[in-house]
Amino acid sequence: MPTSVTTTRCRCTTAYSAFVISTADLLAFERTWLNRRQHDGAKAQAIKEAFGVSVTRYYQQLVAAIDTAEALALDPVTAGIIRRRRDSRMKQRRR
Repeated sequence: MPTSVTTTRCRCTTAYSAFVISTADLLAFERTWLNRRQHDGAKAQAIKEAFGVSVTRYYQQLVAAIDTAEALALDPVTAGIIRRRRDSRMKQRRR
């Protein structure tokens, strides 16, 4: 059974020793990075510092979260932008 853990970094849930970042925290973090085009590794470092997870794990959770009704209810603009960017990258890969 997952247990909730509140930290100064994020509200996380431990489940089978893996951290699940809340949808609200994911969207809030992404909102701060929306208009930045060049990250030069800064975003990856910020992800590790803020959530204590690998960048890969962060993006796995983000992709899963943005397709939920919760994400659209919490922040429809940010969720929509991230979805469109994801869909655009997927479309480019198929070409």
